[in-house]
Amino acid sequence: MTRVRCSAGFWAVVAAALTGVVSSSCRRSEPELAVPQERPITDLVRSEEIADAVGRAIKGTLIKGLRDRDRALIRSGLADDFRGLIPEPQDGWTRQGQVSVWRMPERGGSGLLAADPFAARLEKLLADFASVERASWRAFRSIAEERGGVEQRVDQAVHFAMAGVRRDGRRVQVHGTAQAEIVLAKDKWRLRRLEFDAASWIESALPPFADLARISGLDFNPSEQNRKIVQTLIDDRALLTSGGLTALDFDRNGFPDLLATYWDRETVLFMNDGVGGFRPTRLPLIDRPEKVSKFYLWLDLDDDGREELVGTQVLQYGPHGASLGLYTWRKGRMTRVDGALTFEIPPWMRRISFEGITACDVNHDDRIDLVFIGYDHQDSVQRARLIDNAKDGMRNLLFINQGGLRFAEEGMQRGLTASQYSFVADCHDFDSDGDPDLFVGNDYGRNNYFENLGDGRFREDTDHPFHTGASFSMGVSLADFDNSGRFALSVSNMYSHAGNRIIPLAEGLTPQRKRSLLLLASGNSLYETEGGRWKDNGLARGLDEAGWAWGNMFFDFDNDGDKDLYVVNGYTTNSDEEKPDY
Repeated sequence: MTRVRCSAGFWAVVAAALTGVVSSSCRRSEPELAVPQERPITDLVRSEEIADAVGRAIKGTLIKGLRDRDRALIRSGLADDFRGLIPEPQDGWTRQGQVSVWRMPERGGSGLLAADPFAARLEKLLADFASVERASWRAFRSIAEERGGVEQRVDQAVHFAMAGVRRDGRRVQVHGTAQAEIVLAKDKWRLRRLEFDAASWIESALPPFADLARISGLDFNPSEQNRKIVQTLIDDRALLTSGGLTALDFDRNGFPDLLATYWDRETVLFMNDGVGGFRPTRLPLIDRPEKVSKFYLWLDLDDDGREELVGTQVLQYGPHGASLGLYTWRKGRMTRVDGALTFEIPPWMRRISFEGITACDVNHDDRIDLVFIGYDHQDSVQRARLIDNAKDGMRNLLFINQGGLRFAEEGMQRGLTASQYSFVADCHDFDSDGDPDLFVGNDYGRNNYFENLGDGRFREDTDHPFHTGASFSMGVSLADFDNSGRFALSVSNMYSHAGNRIIPLAEGLTPQRKRSLLLLASGNSLYETEGGRWKDNGLARGLDEAGWAWGNMFFDFDNDGDKDLYVVNGYTTNSDEEKPDY
């Protein structure tokens, strides 16, 4: 066996094993035949089986011990020669804001505890907790080594989290990224080393948000049978989008109402009673389940001082075209404007899906235009095999406002030619030249950035950082979050621990292909301008890892004058918490 020694560390060994090329920081020694040597396991199936086994062992000892505040259980998962430390507030950390935040910027390598002192430290720390509500260990790198054909050691990079309530009522959240070494000792996987690269310990005396939906009347009140059906769809990963929520003052009394949709099933208008409650009513213009849109936009399209309602559902298919719903006020009630939003399609195209709508005046004629965000249609199949470059989705539509609630669909003519699986979009003057450009976030492929040429025609810029960044994009939010006078664009993407583990080990992939696939698993982006150019600072700001992220929104969570970021995850309410997010 040829042994590889690398001054650059363990990852250089992995790269050498994958590619067959040894970097300049590595050197090959002479074959050593007498003693079996350790070597990384690159077989993906076996590597993932080992990662799963290690994960079960850690969750069954350290993580369960934290949840149950059980010192003996924690200690049982540590090797006799263990060294490590769990982050906790201490001198040398920085603190900021009304919410107390301590940040440990980097790994120090000193002060690590042996197994018994480590377990004792955790016992003392947990004694101050009234309850530990959750604790998690999720590996995004996992390299197993074997000796003599038997796995012996695993190096992991992990995201660690713990949250709970202290006895004085303060809530605590601990987040960190750590390097861990796990060894097979006494026929069990045990933790031998745990050293954090970065960590945050967040305490807040503020009470958490309380869910008052039911007592305030904000409830669809589904039957138990329907709840079970939805849960089954979630467990089977068969439910992509449930619906949407739109804030609007429908009765113009100064109190915001809510329009909630359960796509293809039900629309409920929750009327604000002005004293903290809502009265559910039916929206009379949506009289059949198949007319229910995923999303509705409420805005004044004809400058008469009253808002129109626009939905994403295709209401009618013809031999050469289809139409969407636009509703306006006539004689004191909302009615549909027939033919307002029609567009051409091939005769065979049906089951078209749009995920949202965004609005802006693209051509400077003082009329609001509409962009419908196209996802797929009945013949869209590429996403099953081209997860990073699928281009047979539904194109985005651009309806140019002609006045009088008449619109002309001109997306293709004006440069919106992409046909990807688009999920979100945002209009903004991203290049500061005085006209609105368009960012489009896509599933199954790179995002799009369309530069407005000044007259409502667009040029796709494939060199822009918005295009070259991550994908599986599900949410977008634009704000001057730090009151600097500069806008930032937050894009929520999928972060996949399994993807980050598997892709680097995959053999037979070109470097370009690996980079493309890793982008799909790299998590959220936060684009900020630096020197006039947009740059993704999601990783640097610590916003990248938020699970399988969907929607996001900037708002001032703690009322301190700047905007915080809230990101919602996928269906973590799976009936089996061990199943992956979706």
